[in-house]
Amino acid sequence: MNRIKRDTPTPATTAVPACAHRHAYHMMPPQGWMNDPNGFIFYQGQYHLFYQHYPYAPQWGLMHWGHCVSDDLIRWKPLPLALKPDHPYDENGCFSGSSLVHGGKLYVFYTGNAADGRQTQCLAVSADGVHFEKYENNPVIPSPPDFIKPNQFRDPCVFCRNNRYYMVAGAEGKDHHGQALVYVSDNLLDWAYLASITTGQSPMGYMWECPNMIFVDDQAVLMLSPQGMTDHPQFDNSGDTGFFVGHFDADTGAYTHGEFHKLDYGFDLYATQTTKDTSGRCLVTAWMSTWATPTPTKACQWAGSMILPREMRFQNGKLTFHPVRELTRYLSPVTTVTDIACGRLHPLRGSVCRLELLAQNADFAIRLFCSPDGTEYTALSYSAQQRTLSLDLSRSGEDARGTRSVALSDATEPVRLDLYLDRSSLEVFIGEGEQVMSARVFPHQASDGIQFFGDAMLTRLSLWKINIPEESAAFLLSGHSQSNCNAVTPV
Repeated sequence: MNRIKRDTPTPATTAVPACAHRHAYHMMPPQGWMNDPNGFIFYQGQYHLFYQHYPYAPQWGLMHWGHCVSDDLIRWKPLPLALKPDHPYDENGCFSGSSLVHGGKLYVFYTGNAADGRQTQCLAVSADGVHFEKYENNPVIPSPPDFIKPNQFRDPCVFCRNNRYYMVAGAEGKDHHGQALVYVSDNLLDWAYLASITTGQSPMGYMWECPNMIFVDDQAVLMLSPQGMTDHPQFDNSGDTGFFVGHFDADTGAYTHGEFHKLDYGFDLYATQTTKDTSGRCLVTAWMSTWATPTPTKACQWAGSMILPREMRFQNGKLTFHPVRELTRYLSPVTTVTDIACGRLHPLRGSVCRLELLAQNADFAIRLFCSPDGTEYTALSYSAQQRTLSLDLSRSGEDARGTRSVALSDATEPVRLDLYLDRSSLEVFIGEGEQVMSARVFPHQASDGIQFFGDAMLTRLSLWKINIPEESAAFLLSGHSQSNCNAVTPV
């Protein structure tokens, strides 16, 4: 088998210390490091989500594929590691990829990172969705075309179209221009290069990571995370993600598209994964971080989490994003008020909750995760004159950061916001899901106040608690399900 032998690294801990930043309903690792989601798919009656994972310390290291499953996209159960770097072609890490069901089996495609840095596309297959065997003739794509850097060729997204299989992989050209390469196959084993997707004369970054193509209402949506967007001031994070909407030609592999749209206007979202479930919903998840996101949770031996999965739809010609409806099962109403000015609303409390409001087009501000003395909070403010919403993390707790703003796409009244808080995260859905702002925040445990300021009239405001049953959320809430990580013997 020509496997790689290594010394066993020291596990992170045998139990994750209590941590005020552990999520209640967002997917996160039991311990160790997490980044890109991988292989998101519905298989044998459950949602499977894999992820880039270093199980032995809360820092980026030799990449494995972590694995978890869920019945409802909210409660996630950890499974044993799906992939380990144990062959010459992947001894420097099993990098990101995707999955596809074929002949009743689960095929996962991933990037093998060799010791010399060369990146190839590889395959592993499972008959039960838990145990994976790497293809004996890996890699299935041993090298990119001559115009691509061999160490910048990764993150395969595989899909079926017109009874043929296609792969879109991220790449950096030798001209330092980012692009996505299109391959085609009739059997998932033998792949032929078909085309390159670029932005023509106006290059967009030097490397396109994590390309994902999904067909939403038969429109080809290509999501990707370009690196090196220094000439694009709209993309102001250390790692951003956006999407094209276009047309994919299954015969030639050509992709014609419009402008590149920012996917999230907050601080922390990178590396999307998309899938369709049996109901036809188009779903997307992502790493709720960038490479610049602070990680104070390392003190508790874990780092990284995923966004709340979102459903994608086209509404009035725009791609919109909506929290998956399964979360509504766990909502418990706290209060609803109508027709009251923001400044007259009494403070509320909640750090694992949903807050929805409809406001007139006038200035207002909301302080979330407020400390009892008022010195710590995360501020969300709306300017009616500029028609902008700003998210300010400058007083949000540990490793506080700056401000992000977005101009609302809908210029008409009223202002509609749908907020999801989960101890150390905030996701704000704007309007009918046309825009989203996501951020990791790290408040102290006592900082659970919600305060309102301004003259804007609230037509309606509703607050719900989000209650995840403890017996089904032990992995999420306490992090004590350690057996799958600590039982791993690195090869």
